Amino acid sequence: MSFFDELKRRNVFRVGIAYVVVGWLAAQVLQMVFETFGAPDWVMKAVLVLLAVGLVFAIFLAWAYEMTSKGLKREYEVDRTKFIEPQAGRKLNVLIFSAMALAIAYFTYDKFIASHSPDSVLGEAASWSASEPGQKFQTIAVLPFVNMSSDPEQEYFSDGISEEILNVLAKVKGLRVAGRTSSFAFKGRNEDLRQIGGALGVEHILEGSVRKSGEQIRVTAQLIHVVDGFHMWSETYDRQFVDIFAIQDEISAAILQQLKTQLLDGQSIAVTRADAAAFDLYLQAQQRMRERTEASLLKAVEILDKSIAADASFAQAWAQRGVATLLLRENVGNYGSIPTEQAIIQATPFLDEAIRLNPQLAEAIAGMGLLLISRDEHRQSISYLKRALELNPASIDALNWLKEAYFNLGRLRDSLEVLEEIRLRDPMYIPGIVDTVFYYSLLGRNDEAVQLLENIAPMFPVEVQDQLWIGAVLAMSQQQAVDVQERLYAAQPKQHANRLGLGYLHNSIENPERTLEVAPDLPPAILALNKLGRSEEAIMLAYTMAAEGKAVPELINVLHANQRYSELIEFVEERWPDLDAFEADTPGLRQGLGPSALGHIAHSYLELGKMVKYGVAMWHFKTVLDEQLEEGVSNPSFLGSQAFFALLSGDETKAMDFLAAIADAGVGVLMPKTLINDPRYLEIILQLLVNLNRERAGLGLGPVGG
Repeated sequence: MSFFDELKRRNVFRVGIAYVVVGWLAAQVLQMVFETFGAPDWVMKAVLVLLAVGLVFAIFLAWAYEMTSKGLKREYEVDRTKFIEPQAGRKLNVLIFSAMALAIAYFTYDKFIASHSPDSVLGEAASWSASEPGQKFQTIAVLPFVNMSSDPEQEYFSDGISEEILNVLAKVKGLRVAGRTSSFAFKGRNEDLRQIGGALGVEHILEGSVRKSGEQIRVTAQLIHVVDGFHMWSETYDRQFVDIFAIQDEISAAILQQLKTQLLDGQSIAVTRADAAAFDLYLQAQQRMRERTEASLLKAVEILDKSIAADASFAQAWAQRGVATLLLRENVGNYGSIPTEQAIIQATPFLDEAIRLNPQLAEAIAGMGLLLISRDEHRQSISYLKRALELNPASIDALNWLKEAYFNLGRLRDSLEVLEEIRLRDPMYIPGIVDTVFYYSLLGRNDEAVQLLENIAPMFPVEVQDQLWIGAVLAMSQQQAVDVQERLYAAQPKQHANRLGLGYLHNSIENPERTLEVAPDLPPAILALNKLGRSEEAIMLAYTMAAEGKAVPELINVLHANQRYSELIEFVEERWPDLDAFEADTPGLRQGLGPSALGHIAHSYLELGKMVKYGVAMWHFKTVLDEQLEEGVSNPSFLGSQAFFALLSGDETKAMDFLAAIADAGVGVLMPKTLINDPRYLEIILQLLVNLNRERAGLGLGPVGG
């Protein structure tokens, strides 16, 4: 018998194949278990080594031993002159085929189903949450490395090194990293590191410098303990400026290696690689994107296109290209003039390609979350944004967009929780401060809003302070709000948000002429025209905007104000099959200022005698009011909606109580006169008029009314 035949007879091949297949399956299971429990990388490597060694032992045992009906026996103990039972071979065949079937099933699922499913991108998205109160972290801030080069154009490189280190550190468990905005707020300010550490709430600070001379570059970094100013570690790196990414990679890895040794007992760190030229362009684009202006974003798009051309496999460039396009939308809160639908069409292939290239890239997944928000698919966006935050907890953009998704669903408490996480991670992040004080105002927490601004606004330049204070528009007097918004408008007269905000504020103080000066093509112009007695123009403008998906609440408002009830109902019923669809298409109903549009619809049905539909509309009106009350909403505009509902319900006394509660706010709340007989209403209107004229006088405007 040949040696090969002897190997077959002793089932050595079968044992080897069975061992490899079962070992591979075991490795897949163990890898998932180790990832779940956060085991270090060396554990899985050790398992693979043991499995490889085990294969040698398995083959040796198959050669040296024989499986018989009487159990395992050594080969030389088996009488070859007798019939050898083939059960062992059959059992091994069953084991091999079963294990191979499982392996093929797993491979098929992993490669062709899981890797292309939303779950492969989202992962354990639901497990992300804001930090638990009292949870203990090591804390650190990465200050912007100082550009010591004679060329100021190298600033993006020194900033890029700082930010790459910050982003990687933020992924390390047990370490809280101060956000970029807060850390970079101290750029160029020669302040005591202990004061900076106290302001940022961190125990450690990493700082450094970059100097470039010709093709030579020197980077210095040092880790400092804030409490005593002790230098825990420092190092200087001298390199040739040949490959910008390789330099950043090497320095970041070395610095992080020291940080993990000093702080975190040796967690592993992975650094992303890309073509050097592509990465260089990406850093330049990132610098432009942070400026958040239309011109800077358009420049970022141009640079990112070059980055993609330099390295089409660089997923981060594709992701940021999609995000930049979405930020250039013309909507409120964005920075450009691209119609939303067009921006969505343009951005989608960039984000799809980024995820194809790297399904676990936080930037790409967060960008998909922003895309879904742009499509008003807010519930779906939440899962993507949570997953992005698991992959990169330092992504303030992802947190900001998650806050927006919650807000659009009317989940103000959840939105505020995310905002407070933003402030914890990046207390100097301007949108986070603005939105926090605005939410406080929506919830009637005006004192907290003002206190927060009084504490933090002085830390910013004067022009930035106005941006912060406008967030407290509901907590300020009308005079203060108009003054602040006028200054913002003077600084950036073309910015959509400035024009829109100023238009609404001048309407609120009965100054429609100014509204038409600053926002003739925006929704506030509808109410301004109506106030000036130009109702037909107002209605025509409202219809034009509504056809473009804008100003629907304003159209309903102006039709109701002119008692065109049939026309109002005809518009609503032609556009939406029912009020569920209307609510889904009008997220502003749940954003804390009161669902007055539902009140206008209900009142129109009442005036037309359509009592069943009136009842349905009132149910929707009450449902939204109750949801917002549950969220803690309390502000003059919302109280006006409550008064409107009480009137429509026939509870005039309760309605007057609500109106009396907002009389001192100076915000006019006009109710349909057909529903009011209470003599207190005249007193309330007179009080509102007194307050209004007081605010107008402070702005140099003459009195109105009589």
